[in-house]
Amino acid sequence: GGASVVFVDDGQKSPGLAMYRDVVSEKNTAVEAGQEEAAEHYTMRVDRVEDDRAFYIDTPGGRSKLYRLIADRAPLIEDARVTLKHPAYTGWADTSRALTGRAIRGLAGTRVEITINSNVPLGGGELRLTGADDDDPSDMQIEPVVPNAVDDHVAGVGFTLERSGRFELSLAGLDGVPGAESVVGELRVVPDRLPKVDVLSPDRQLVVPEGWPVDVAIGVGDDIGVSKAQVHVGLNDQPTHEAPLELSYRKGDRTAGHADHTIELKGLNATAGDVVKYYAVAADNHPGSPQVTETPVHYAHVITMQQYMDLARSRYRVEDLQREFEEIRNRLAELEAQREALLEAVADIESQADEDGALSDAQQAAIDKLRASLNRYAQQAENLAQDLAERSAQASLYEFEEPYKQMLNQLSEQLRAQAEQAES
Repeated sequence: GGASVVFVDDGQKSPGLAMYRDVVSEKNTAVEAGQEEAAEHYTMRVDRVEDDRAFYIDTPGGRSKLYRLIADRAPLIEDARVTLKHPAYTGWADTSRALTGRAIRGLAGTRVEITINSNVPLGGGELRLTGADDDDPSDMQIEPVVPNAVDDHVAGVGFTLERSGRFELSLAGLDGVPGAESVVGELRVVPDRLPKVDVLSPDRQLVVPEGWPVDVAIGVGDDIGVSKAQVHVGLNDQPTHEAPLELSYRKGDRTAGHADHTIELKGLNATAGDVVKYYAVAADNHPGSPQVTETPVHYAHVITMQQYMDLARSRYRVEDLQREFEEIRNRLAELEAQREALLEAVADIESQADEDGALSDAQQAAIDKLRASLNRYAQQAENLAQDLAERSAQASLYEFEEPYKQMLNQLSEQLRAQAEQAES
């Protein structure tokens, strides 16, 4: 026979909706009852119930009495998302994610907006914000949940994050029926950390001869952004004077940067026996009251050139010069071996060319590989030439260093010539 469901709305009967025979349930029922056969079972799935409806079951053998299908109008949260609109001074883009059990975290002043999708039309709801002590009823903020003007299955609520604590979000249907569930979670205000600043070089205690400049390298950083940095310089017990630093950043990212500053001893009238003191200061971009961090005070002790030379000799002995020259010889020998191998490879390729100078594909590939090796050799030769040139320009601690430095300078020029020859 079969069975069907007939809905009766305002006295009008709908066409019968066919039910499906559930053979598995029939067999299970027969087994449990110890029978060979059982009554026929029929089922039908109603995917979405939005209104109360009367219905009866119609079969070839007759119909059932009238039943009533009651719709549960308690709203359920089908989807919820939270969007964080960070304070303008951060320059951060808005972020959005599903509202789950994770805490809502953000800087003080972050705008938090929550959007909810429900299974039924919504009449409203509320968001309760409490502090750490949620037992104190006076320490509570209540924000109304407002249904969307276009789609009443959607609602939203927002607030500005000012303190850590907890939140509880609940909904209500159009007829005031409270939601069957609520969303609870933690609120965390993330602190805007202090900026970082450091004197990268030189060391905190420095000895420098009269008239020499003191080159200072300074690094800065902040979790959001650095607005400015300064260096403060003074002589002996005199007050320090500040000078702004021109910061350089990586690709416009103001969370990390560096600056170079030169302290001119002549400009300070610093002579032997004086102490130059300096430190760096960095400020972040927090609006209203930027946070500031200072480095420890650094000192440059001014001495005479003779004192400096004597000190240098005591630290840099003849054995150090010997080790330095041995390292240079090793680098030269390595480059010479590379050069000999390259020249031999060139000669080998030239010997294989035919009378017209034509090369095979394999020989051309060997030339391309050789060209890459020549480029590497040229760069290494240029680097060593630069190192030797800089070393030959340094002041001599010993008299016998002068011919040594002249030799380094000549080697530097030879290496540059070889590098140019390799490139050509």
